[in-house]
Amino acid sequence: MQIQQCHNPVEIIHVIHAAFQRYQSDAVPSSALKETAISIKKELDEGIMVFSVTKQDTVIAVVKCKLETDAFYFSRLSVLPIEQGKGIATQLVHFIEHYATTHDFKRVTCKVRASEDGNIRLYTKLGYSIIAEEIDVLVPNVTMEKTMI
Repeated sequence: MQIQQCHNPVEIIHVIHAAFQRYQSDAVPSSALKETAISIKKELDEGIMVFSVTKQDTVIAVVKCKLETDAFYFSRLSVLPIEQGKGIATQLVHFIEHYATTHDFKRVTCKVRASEDGNIRLYTKLGYSIIAEEIDVLVPNVTMEKTMI
């Protein structure tokens, strides 16, 4: 498997939609399901970076990243359902942390639905702490952060 920057909005949105499909029946479905290849292209044009994991020339995971004042923020960490549970999300988070460290960012942050116990457990296991709680469009979220050395 290889991690690299991805510039193909069609591949990116395919993985995001597949991974976030499980939120379709939620009272407030994830806004990820409203994204399109066009909206992804616009984000890429505006400086959002997307890193992807490829396996046999197929994109199987993606994560959006953006540079903030003193933090490297990631969102939409998405792994194709058939590839989940294989440590790919962990590999992507380690890649993000390495990228942040080599670019002198002191913190890595992300937001997670408060109801996503599995994601919160994963990020906690990787050294992230909840630093804020908020309601975003009726959905409770937590902001998690890890300080980089």
